[in-house]
Order: sequence, then C-alpha cells, then structure tokens
Amino acid sequence: RLQIALGIARKKDQQNALQSEHNRIEQAVQQVDGLVSQILDLARLQQSDRDLLQLQTLPLQEQLQEWVDDAERELQQKQLQIDWQLTAESLSCHWDWLLIQRAFDNLLRNAIRFAPSGSVLQVGLSSSHGLVSLWVQDQGAGVPEEQLESIFDPFTQVDSARDHAAGGYGLGLALVRRIVELHEGMVTASNAYPGLRVVMRLPLRIKTAKS
Repeated sequence: RLQIALGIARKKDQQNALQSEHNRIEQAVQQVDGLVSQILDLARLQQSDRDLLQLQTLPLQEQLQEWVDDAERELQQKQLQIDWQLTAESLSCHWDWLLIQRAFDNLLRNAIRFAPSGSVLQVGLSSSHGLVSLWVQDQGAGVPEEQLESIFDPFTQVDSARDHAAGGYGLGLALVRRIVELHEGMVTASNAYPGLRVVMRLPLRIKTAKS
C-alpha cells in the first residue's frame, strides 16, 4: 500500500518539487520491508528442525569463492582487500547450502559495513576432527567484551561504533546463529584488536532422519 501511494504521489509531483521527500519515504519503506522480511525468516527458522534441511554435498572452497565474488561491488566501493586464510585441504561438506550461503553472506556484509575504507577483510577456513571453522574478520571498532555473546540475540544493538546508525536491526547475526544451530554447530565472536572475528563451526556432514 505504501509503495502504491508513493507511486501515485510521484506521478502527481510532475515538477519533481518533492522528489527528495519521496526518496526518503521510499528508503524508509524499503527498510521496513527488509525488517519484516528478516523477522519472518527468523520466525520460520525458529520453527524449523534439522529434518527439513535440503542437504547436498558440494566443495566448500569453490562455494566460498563464489560467495565472496558476489560481494565484489560492495568490496570495491570501500576499496577493501580480501586476505584469504584457507586450509590447503579440499573440503566437501554435506549441508543445506542455501542456508549456509545466507549465513556467510550476513557475516561478510556485516564485516564490509563496519570495515574502514581501504582496509583488509580476512576470510578464513580450517578443519579439525570432522569440524569446519569458517570465519570473517574486519578491522573495525570491535564490540565491548560483555556484549560478544548477546550480539547473536534478535534486536540487539551494540553500544559502540557498531550501532544502529551503521544499518541493520540486530537480526542478521540471530539468523546466522539459528542456521548454524540447525547444522549442529555453533557461532562465536571475538575481538581481534582491531576489528571483530565471527566464526561458524560446523560438522563436515549433517545427518538427519532422511539421510
């Protein structure tokens, strides 16, 4: 309804006298739309269980490269460089790849948002004893130590430079945690001085009643 009303208002404003106001309204509508979408996605994931995962086996390194390539435009806009920290071992994982891609994308774009222009983002991958560690690290302001666990709670806003003004409503990391939990894993955050490192730890192979 808001989009329709905004479209009608733009047509009536033939001289574009109110263009800047309409643009601000459109931006606000898009933010609300994104917020509602994230809330619904989190609610669906909270009600899901492991047996609903769409599992398949794919090479992790290849998928990881594609995901980072998808963010090339945002990386270029801030002149960010990727420092790859990858295991030499070729890893094939049995996951729900659409969900894992979404979790990683949240981590990557979060890091891009808070990274200083011209800095380095670290993307890392290692494995040990059947577990895969996948992390993203920026060189931004970091997070107060007492809030490192609560940043994964829905609607958490951090009392630092990584705040609401930088964008987001505290749902991205909550989605990451739920996706990782569905894959029998865990996600943690730690300060890197400078910056924040967020690590997803997942089993190489997820088992369900169907697999």
